[in-house]
Amino acid sequence: MTAAEFLEAHTLPFTLVFVRMGSIFVLTPVFNIAELPRRVKGWTAAALALVVYPFTAPFLPPVAGFGPVYLLHLFQSALVGILIGLIVQVYYTSFLMAGEFYSLQLGFGIVNVLDPLSATSIPILGQLKSLFAIIVFILIGGHRMVIEALIYSFKAVPVFGIAAARPLAAVMVGSLREMFIIAFQIAAPMMGTIFLVELVLGILSKMAPQMNIMVAGFQIKIAVGLIILLMIIPAIYTVVDNTFYHSFLVIRAVLRSMA
Repeated sequence: MTAAEFLEAHTLPFTLVFVRMGSIFVLTPVFNIAELPRRVKGWTAAALALVVYPFTAPFLPPVAGFGPVYLLHLFQSALVGILIGLIVQVYYTSFLMAGEFYSLQLGFGIVNVLDPLSATSIPILGQLKSLFAIIVFILIGGHRMVIEALIYSFKAVPVFGIAAARPLAAVMVGSLREMFIIAFQIAAPMMGTIFLVELVLGILSKMAPQMNIMVAGFQIKIAVGLIILLMIIPAIYTVVDNTFYHSFLVIRAVLRSMA
């Protein structure tokens, strides 16, 4: 086989892998950093697609040539990639929500910082939770799991079926519900502690009206909140670890339901 024949035989199938990889880059944490130039993202997606192409080639649909059927395959490939990234992003968002709960409890709700991952302003403790989740995501090999999910997607879903729409919607609704549950579980220790602090401060304000409870209470809540945050970091690490692992189990379940 000549070089020209090799390129002709593999260019269109490789493009399917590249499109799915690029779609994953749109939403998946670490890969979708807003500060990263688009050109760098594109070349990185192309390089990773080139690496995984030999593993996905046996599962790719036959490509007769560029035409309506191939365009449909491109659309299907992009849709599956976006789905993989969306599921991971939904669970990742739960940590941002927990950080916002923290910020509101400690009075940091008006203090916003720029999140380099999304290029939006979020509460300062939301940024802390975001960076912590990204670090854990890398430590547990989440970026490798995303690539494994990509390879598995071609094995499980060579062609996207419209019959998967109903179970897919159910899974997404369940993921959104779990997002709020996880965020509340992470924020519950802080919210409960701050509630008790405010209760004690309220009692003190009634017992000693001459005390400036408002000024002192703000400092006390911040100090107590930061101490609690330091104490529960190991537990947060476990929750983040389990959440990302669970997200990839959900991805596999969704891909199997789409087969």
